[in-house]
Amino acid sequence: GAGGDRVVVSLDTLASERTFAALRAPEVAPYDLVVFDEAHKLAASRTEHRVVKTRRYRLAEALAGAAADRAVTDRAASASNRASGGDGDSDDRFAGLAWAARHLLLLTATPHMGKESPYFHLWRLLDPHAFGAPEALRRCSSGERQRHFIRRTKEEMVDLQGAPLYRQRECRTFSFDLSGGEDGEHALYLRTTDYLREHYDRARRNRPAAQLAMSVFQRRLASSTSALLRSFERRIGKLERDVADWRSGRLDAALLRRRQQVLSERYREDFFEAHGADEDAREGGPEPGERSEDFEDAVLGAVTAVGIEELCAEVEALRDLRDRARALIAAGDESKFEKLREVLEDPLHAKEKWLVFSEHRDTVDFLVRRIEGLGYADQAAVIHGGMAWPEREAQVERFRQPGGARFLVATDAAGEGINLQFCRLMVNYDIPWNPARLEQRMGRIHRYGQKHDVRVVNLVAGGTHEGRVLKVLLEKLESVRRALSSDKVFDVIGRLLENVSLRAYMTAALDRDRDRERERAVLEDLDRAVTGPAVRRLAEGEARVYGGAAAAGEVAPRVDGMRRELDRERYLHLLPAYVRLFVESAARKLGIDVKGDLDGVFSLVPATAGALDPLLPALEGYPPAVRGRLRIRRPDAGEACIWLHPGEPVFDALCRRVIDVFSHDARRGAVFIDPGAGEPALWHLAAASVEDDASGAAPLPGEAPGPARPAFRGRIESRLLALRQGGADEAEAPAERPPDALLAL
Repeated sequence: GAGGDRVVVSLDTLASERTFAALRAPEVAPYDLVVFDEAHKLAASRTEHRVVKTRRYRLAEALAGAAADRAVTDRAASASNRASGGDGDSDDRFAGLAWAARHLLLLTATPHMGKESPYFHLWRLLDPHAFGAPEALRRCSSGERQRHFIRRTKEEMVDLQGAPLYRQRECRTFSFDLSGGEDGEHALYLRTTDYLREHYDRARRNRPAAQLAMSVFQRRLASSTSALLRSFERRIGKLERDVADWRSGRLDAALLRRRQQVLSERYREDFFEAHGADEDAREGGPEPGERSEDFEDAVLGAVTAVGIEELCAEVEALRDLRDRARALIAAGDESKFEKLREVLEDPLHAKEKWLVFSEHRDTVDFLVRRIEGLGYADQAAVIHGGMAWPEREAQVERFRQPGGARFLVATDAAGEGINLQFCRLMVNYDIPWNPARLEQRMGRIHRYGQKHDVRVVNLVAGGTHEGRVLKVLLEKLESVRRALSSDKVFDVIGRLLENVSLRAYMTAALDRDRDRERERAVLEDLDRAVTGPAVRRLAEGEARVYGGAAAAGEVAPRVDGMRRELDRERYLHLLPAYVRLFVESAARKLGIDVKGDLDGVFSLVPATAGALDPLLPALEGYPPAVRGRLRIRRPDAGEACIWLHPGEPVFDALCRRVIDVFSHDARRGAVFIDPGAGEPALWHLAAASVEDDASGAAPLPGEAPGPARPAFRGRIESRLLALRQGGADEAEAPAERPPDALLAL
């Protein structure tokens, strides 16, 4: 609120001109602490000789005081951002901030996916001087890193009883066969692969954007016929415009060549391979959307043709493929969807909720239509990157409600940032070629708060090159999980395959001369990369770098101490209420009046002669001005008063007086009523102390005998112990119980 010194705000709101201008105001004092949640979205990386920084990263630089080198890098970053479809903000948007936060906390549950540059740039925000270059981070010792870094993995997290916080995961891969026949799915697959081979071969001649266009088709071919059809239609539209421009004189060979060079310079990497789902949301712009869709739309304009004849020939080939895809869709039979239906209608999961993921919005739209066509009208919620956040949240709420939608069909970008731990079943309708995206999908349901074991189903066409590669990978991952009895393998997929490009493996199928040979090599590479020892080595290496035990972790050994600390915190939280009740009752029974407000400031005065005398020595230990100002709740700093609590002299004197007067009655015992007990029980109470007695102690190791030390006795710890003994078996050993349980009697 107005005048407050704490701000909770989204990154994009803070990055707006008006909000950030408020931080520049001269009266704004430096913030003590700035916390960035989802810190992996502060994206920056080096590509060739340029550092590309998103608007969010540049905002973080300004707040962290890490922007000293921006004069060198920002001009290239801004140009690169615009070239790659980024936000393209001006370089000085976040300039002029005269202060930097004293402390910075970056929080993320997303691994760095084996990419050094984005990871280094997060460290740079913490200390731009100590981590000014990647080499400085590489040289940094484990101990030094642990000063800046706290890491916990899902596998080591346990509750206060030592039970795992995260449930088990099971992944099963179901293979299906494409329909046969002259006009079947397998025939379309072969014809599309032939088309891709022809144009991929041409694209090798310095046409990287055209190669990416072929990978778009290949990825969509593995997703659904509907997604493939939409890509055919979009590319036909682009090529037909090129043909029309050529015939009208607006386009010639030189201009076409320059246009393709620009595309190839702008798009040198596959967006899906280089970015996780958390980076897919379109930053800025008038409409919500997915950057992956922008990438696909752009590269579908890349061509290998050098003249109008080749353009026209490609249009005719695409029209034939388009018509075949339309005919398949009109027939209403899609083998992959039939396999999905088997999964969704499995009697073992009757009436349970299912989350279905696809990389492509066109596939999502197709799935929603088909699922509702099975008789599940209004039972399929949908979210994709083209929806505004309020609309997405409404769809998730439909899915969340017990009587709401039974299915949620989502794209990767829409799935990022939503919590779906109320659902335990998930289907990967298509398999991401970027392993980190697979990891992020699982994280939607395999997260804190999930109360059931998670089951993930993957669908692949086992008779295709792409399907065989993915099937081997997924089955290998599950095999390693079973062998290790640990889900760790799923959380390190991205780093396990750091030097493995699945896209490169898939495009190996487009080499018509060596496709079988290359496929065998691909499968052998995967077999070597995904092994139990490899997962263990990765975990051990990460433990050396980040800290923490590689296997058991460092959380479980600390549980007992944390449990004691929580008991103490609970005790301190309840303490004022107990002290108030005690003072009020004891004063009345001892002939002492309370003057003032027990919930504020009060004093103790004798109601009968001499009643206060046992407390006077303790009171006289304080200055006269505060002897009549007592408090039960902790006073504000600097307030002149006596805070009554265990260990404080006046309170302890009051306790001793109660014991002196009423100890005879206490020794007789008492009967308490426990409304929650089903049988009588006996409670034993004991005050236990640990004291340090240094008098007459033996010399320390390596110390020569000498004069006796002066007697010293110090209390290290005191605790009230409560033991409950009871039930039908009187010989049962007493069991320890929390002492504050007596207060409920």
